[in-house]
Amino acid sequence: MSNEEQFDVDIALPEVDPAAIYHQTDVAQVDIERTPFLQTLPQMGRFLSASARWLWSETRVAIAIVVLALVVGEFAARTLEPRLVGRIYDATTTGGYPLSINPDGYRGPLVPTEKKTGTTRILTLGDSASFGTGVPYEVTWPFALVEQLSNSTGRSFDVLSLAAPAAELRQIEEGFARFTPTHRPDIAVLLLTGNMVSLEWAHNGRTPDPFLPGPPGREGAVREGALDRLKRLPHAFALPGVLTLGMEYLRLALGMNDHLVLPDAPFGVVFAHGMRQNSMPADRAEEAWSLMGTRLASVRDLARTHGVPLIMSYAPPRFSLSDRLRDNLKLVPTDRFTIDPIERAEALCAELGIPFVRVDPALRAASDDDAPLYVLSDYTHFHEHGHRVIAETVAQSAALQRALGAGTLSNSASR
Repeated sequence: MSNEEQFDVDIALPEVDPAAIYHQTDVAQVDIERTPFLQTLPQMGRFLSASARWLWSETRVAIAIVVLALVVGEFAARTLEPRLVGRIYDATTTGGYPLSINPDGYRGPLVPTEKKTGTTRILTLGDSASFGTGVPYEVTWPFALVEQLSNSTGRSFDVLSLAAPAAELRQIEEGFARFTPTHRPDIAVLLLTGNMVSLEWAHNGRTPDPFLPGPPGREGAVREGALDRLKRLPHAFALPGVLTLGMEYLRLALGMNDHLVLPDAPFGVVFAHGMRQNSMPADRAEEAWSLMGTRLASVRDLARTHGVPLIMSYAPPRFSLSDRLRDNLKLVPTDRFTIDPIERAEALCAELGIPFVRVDPALRAASDDDAPLYVLSDYTHFHEHGHRVIAETVAQSAALQRALGAGTLSNSASR
């Protein structure tokens, strides 16, 4: 048979019954009441509950250890350094103590214009070192001074403490001029600081703000809200203070912070020491001290005009007391200083005829005492013991004894 031949082939297929292949099944229709997510919630709840039980069983010992460590650490910090607790500085509080600003704008009880018969009134002047930043007003050197004098002489003394944070000599002079005619002090004592030197230069040429603008920080004048109380909560514990101070000292040790001052705004006590730094003109500190001499002469003339004997002193920063690390925890580069501000202040006072009392030897001698001289982590403001040392030194000074006699006699004659 040739390839061109064609065949027709019939293929017979068996007949298939569809019913033998497909079966009809009736499915019960059930409404879906929960989504797949909601169906998994019970399983998720059981899983989370089991996980929590496992986590608690595995970590409760670690949690107990952490809590115990925190309690022990808090107790140890409070015991070793009680000043870590309550370090609050705000509109009504300084170091946890009320500012107690009276209606006349200065800190402490309101002093009447009329003195009691036989009472010697001392006018004290200064900035925050005299104001008492970080301590209650009762322990500041002005109040400790009259207590010392009353105990040692048996006479009656009172004090008008005109001091304000960041006060300049021009502001202090304004307060002196305002209160002296009405309150008639017998003696005036001014405690100078390095901050005054920097502020006199930085604010030279501008009109100073009022010395005592009023009592906005008066206790109770600012209503404390829930947020304010919440902000104060960490200060109720010592450990946050340990961490804060530790980080501050660490940053200083690593060179992340420094004590350099801005040439045009040299705020801080370091400027008065004439610290060498590349960004600061070499004669900038000398210019500031020259201006300081002019300001002191103005205060002296005002005191003489009112017939009030004037005494001055200088509050040394802690890092100038010794070379020990405990006195310079903030690592101030004292080797770069070119000026001794205490000697410079004493020389200016000698030139101007103002009696000067050095309190740094007494503070240096007391630095070995167990009681702290300065506020915690602060080399400018004095703690209670430091204020007391200053008060004792001024009270026992020949300059004050001479002024007591001259002041009492002059005011008795005027009466």
